[in-house]
Order: sequence, then C-alpha cells, then structure tokens
Amino acid sequence: MLFASKNQTEDGFYCWYTSNPEDVSAWSGSQKHTGYGISSTTAFPIENDLVVFWRSKNNVGYSFYKDVQNKTSNLSTTPTKRAGFIGTDIANNYAQREEVPTMRACQGADGTIHMAVTHLGTGKTYKNSTVHYLKINRNAAGDALSFAKADGTALSGMNVTASKGAALDTISKGVDANKVWAYDIALDRNDNPVVLYDAFVASDDRTTTEHTYYCACWNGTSWETSEIAKVNDGLP
Repeated sequence: MLFASKNQTEDGFYCWYTSNPEDVSAWSGSQKHTGYGISSTTAFPIENDLVVFWRSKNNVGYSFYKDVQNKTSNLSTTPTKRAGFIGTDIANNYAQREEVPTMRACQGADGTIHMAVTHLGTGKTYKNSTVHYLKINRNAAGDALSFAKADGTALSGMNVTASKGAALDTISKGVDANKVWAYDIALDRNDNPVVLYDAFVASDDRTTTEHTYYCACWNGTSWETSEIAKVNDGLP
C-alpha cells in the first residue's frame, strides 16, 4: 500500500494498493480518507493491523485499521480508531499550521514504534520548541494505540498542547527564540532509540543562525546526549 497527502486546507490523505501482489507494476485508483489539513502520512504494520500517522492542521494523530495484512482491495474509509495525540494551542487556525508538531518514526523487530516529535511552540517564532520521544504499541484491547515514555511509564490522556508537554520524555528544549528540531530516529544494536536533532542558535542581530547537531541515545535508564558537529549558518 502507498499513502500520500496534498497538505491542503481541509483535505484528507490518499491510499493506493498494488493490484498485482507479486510486484508494484500495477496500482489501484486512489481512495480518499478523512482528515483535516493532513500531511506527512507515515504507515507501520503491527502484525495483521495497520497504523497511519499523520500531521493535521492542529495536531499529530493516527488512523488505526484492523486485519489488513492480506488485503487486496482498498482500506475501509472508516478506521477502527482515528485520534490526535499531540496537539497545539492554535485550535483550528489552519493559517498557523507551521506550529503543528512534526514527527519522525521507526519500528523495532517486536513491532514497537519509536517516535521523535518536534513540538514547535507558539507564535510562529518556534519559541520554547522541544524534542520529545514516544514509545508506541497497540493497546491491550487491540483496537487503538498506547503511548509510553522510554522507560515504559504509560502516558494517558494523549492530546497534549504545548503547555502540557512536561508529561512527555523531553530530549531537548529550545531557549527563547532559538529552536530545536528532530531530523531522524533509529534503533541501536540493543533496540534502544537514538535521536538525531539540530539546535538552532541565532546571532544577536538575527541575520545568521548556527546549527549544532546532537545525538541523543537512550541507555536503558536515561537519555545521553553528545554533540556531533557545528555547521555554522545554513544546513549541510
């Protein structure tokens, strides 16, 4: 299956499936799924089920589909569960969608999904932006997702705004108008998450920005952060 989105106001995301299961030479027509300003669709299988993460006009969320492993036709447009889990304080103001959190994710051999989320703060200045980590699995009932910190502490009531982000694992936090941004997440040889992120520090006159790349590694009990390189103004 293939997922894509237009990143337009009040639009959903689209799904295609290969009509020839042996290769990808032939595809179905597109099927639209409900969403609001959705972009950045990222899909992961969890045994026979499928979860599609998305970035909407005011939150990061997911659509959960049951029993799709052997599916040879379009998904139901009514997922078992559709929910946002990291929100913002901007309500439904699509003009401020730049403030919606961004995400990067990977999956372990046991099916656990590991996600790095950049919470962009408010006011389009990215003030007090933060990089968070989430451990994601299917819930006990098997019909939705459950969320936890890296140490396994369960997180409930997942639809946090910028003012409630303290409940999450915080890897790094921007200072004043400077910002941090997660670019990638992977697993080490022990299946512990490793997050690559950038810290932006603006010059006093705001004409240039120094970028410093960091690697944050979960060692089983805490996050260890080390500097990789400074790359001065602009991105490498």
